[in-house]
Amino acid sequence: QLKAVKSGKLVVKNILFCVSPHLQTFSFIVAGQYIGDIIFNIICEAIMECECQVITQIILCDCGLTDASVPDVIRIIEYCPLTKLDLSRNSFTTKNWNNILSTVSKKQNIKNIVINGSYLNNKISSALCQIIKDSNVEELEISNNCFTKRGYKRFNNTIKKCNNLISIKIENNENMNEEIHEIYTSIKRYTHRNNAVGG
Repeated sequence: QLKAVKSGKLVVKNILFCVSPHLQTFSFIVAGQYIGDIIFNIICEAIMECECQVITQIILCDCGLTDASVPDVIRIIEYCPLTKLDLSRNSFTTKNWNNILSTVSKKQNIKNIVINGSYLNNKISSALCQIIKDSNVEELEISNNCFTKRGYKRFNNTIKKCNNLISIKIENNENMNEEIHEIYTSIKRYTHRNNAVGG
């Protein structure tokens, strides 16, 4: 297995060495492919060793990543000049989602964050609100999660005080009811306001 890991890293490094000098930006997209923690670590190590700093989008939705990949996810976020990050449908605990989002909040270049279908709950809504307040994020997709009325209220109170967020999707959550729909309507109103001001 170790030999396969080394071989895989060499292949990825060779590709990055050939490609990255000729690109101003590079999108790394692995959507719906179960790469798992070991392969993701190979990719991450190759990116670091190649000093590949042209990756502006990382889409890792439904890739079978677990808490074992969190240090690598954080390294990639810190290292690359990302404008878009999609970590939907991966299996991180609440604690590690908060660790990842704490790192994201310090990156002013990230404009688009997508974390759909990831069992995010009200505890994580605080970290997401911190990102809305502290960063320059403009688009946030966090549908098919587990936010309750409390989480929606937290988003509403945060977004009405900021002007950077122009689009948010918090749909199809487990706890959706008429009262939450009303709060969500208010949230959308504030993003429409920000969009109008920005336009």
